[in-house]
Amino acid sequence: TDGITEVAISDVSNLSVLVRGRVVGVRRGLKSSTDVSDGEWHFIAVSWRSSDGRVMVHDQATANFRGGPYKVGAAIESGGTLVLGQHQLLNGCAADSPDGSCMWSGDAAAGRGFAGSLQNLRIWDTELPTASITKNMVWPFKQSHVGLVMYWRFEAAHVVDAIVADISSGVPKFKGRLSEAGAALSAGTPSSHPTYPCGQVHTNVWHFAAPADFVGNQRRAYNGRLQFKLLSPSQSGVLRSRRGSVVLAGNGMKISYSLEGFPAPTSDGFTHYSVVLREDFGWVHEPSNVPVSKAEMYNVMRNLTGLFIRGDWWVWGAGSSGREVVYVNEVRMFSGY
Repeated sequence: TDGITEVAISDVSNLSVLVRGRVVGVRRGLKSSTDVSDGEWHFIAVSWRSSDGRVMVHDQATANFRGGPYKVGAAIESGGTLVLGQHQLLNGCAADSPDGSCMWSGDAAAGRGFAGSLQNLRIWDTELPTASITKNMVWPFKQSHVGLVMYWRFEAAHVVDAIVADISSGVPKFKGRLSEAGAALSAGTPSSHPTYPCGQVHTNVWHFAAPADFVGNQRRAYNGRLQFKLLSPSQSGVLRSRRGSVVLAGNGMKISYSLEGFPAPTSDGFTHYSVVLREDFGWVHEPSNVPVSKAEMYNVMRNLTGLFIRGDWWVWGAGSSGREVVYVNEVRMFSGY
């Protein structure tokens, strides 16, 4: 009413959260510095808490933003309409739609719609902890539906004649309708990568990139070793999954190695690491997590375009920011011949 938007999430390059406000130019609520415009799938969880105004944005089950206080004590009014992919300028839902879905007839902002793919929408009446958000990424979705107010999944099994079913437990209340203006089902889109962490292992994670001496034709290093040492004088948070600790790129492939079994770098002195450059020592393709064959490993090594050693060992945890200072030294590649 009166141009007030109850809730809006906008701007794929810098996700913004708006509660009970007006969209005016580029001022669209609280900016989270979360960028999902990289062409990869992102599992995003956004929460706002009226009691203290806390706003949380999780990207791939990692807390990417914690802000506020924002709109403390505000209440979201009921009886509105929910539109995905477009900012609605006016509320407009025909209550007499024969199938119970919303025949939305309100105005939209021309030329400002979302261009991309969207698969799941779940709305909860409670704030989920990080552990629950992580479990929500897995498909099929087998987690408790307690607190799940609405659930849309955009695939053929749940969309009939453009009507999107509400598959939350209990009595479905909120049917949706695919717009004829630009919305269509696309087969084969994943909920998340089956072996979390999903997406490329160096997306939103920082690595040390090896200099030119380590790229090019490195076939003589096949069956050899990559050795280096790391020092972390300062860190906070929870240790990341070790998957993707070392990444090699070449011949159109990206493969990774996990430093599982090695200790994390500390402030007590440099920790030494040694990686065998042979496929049967745990190398996998990214993002599929499929084991690398001998021929594939050799093809990567003979046309190596990038060698990355991950320095980003920690993620956000309760009471800690997930930041670190890491140094790398004495990086060496030894021939296997």
